[in-house]
Amino acid sequence: AGIKLYAGYYHHYVYDKIYSPIYELAAKYGTPVVIHTGDTYSMNGLLKYAHPLTVDELAFQRRDVNFMICHLGDPWVMDAAEVVAKNPNVYADLSGLVVGDRPHFERFMNEPLFMDHFRRALVYSDHYEKMLFGTDWPLAPIDLYAEFVRRLVPEQHHVKVFYENAFALFPRIQQRIAAL
Repeated sequence: AGIKLYAGYYHHYVYDKIYSPIYELAAKYGTPVVIHTGDTYSMNGLLKYAHPLTVDELAFQRRDVNFMICHLGDPWVMDAAEVVAKNPNVYADLSGLVVGDRPHFERFMNEPLFMDHFRRALVYSDHYEKMLFGTDWPLAPIDLYAEFVRRLVPEQHHVKVFYENAFALFPRIQQRIAAL
């Protein structure tokens, strides 16, 4: 359904020529490229390679490929929001914005500054049709994460974010379901 790159964990910018064969393959098969962005959660990762602004240059170079910024580029969510808003071929997922157990989730979901950090980016981007639900399971329980995203995203956009946008970006998923 897609190809994933672990930017930050591999020490190359996503627009580096080393990835050209991957983008050629994605273009040939109409497959989106999903790119880890934001915190690497590893001392061995380098954040400069995982910054969502690097996707802007890539999206400009490869207008024939759709890209998804994972984790809304957290902590650089405003930068990611601008890259999504500017580029018609860039989407973002809302996975991994908080991880842990129920007490951890409750603490963050009830912290206005934490929630506003993400809401501001979503409002700024104003492209809910390009935002996708994701969890980063098993780091986040699916039910808790769904509750988190329901609180984060305005209700009128829930069907798009939780369901329809995935079919738009990953057409093979819908094709596979239709074939069952």
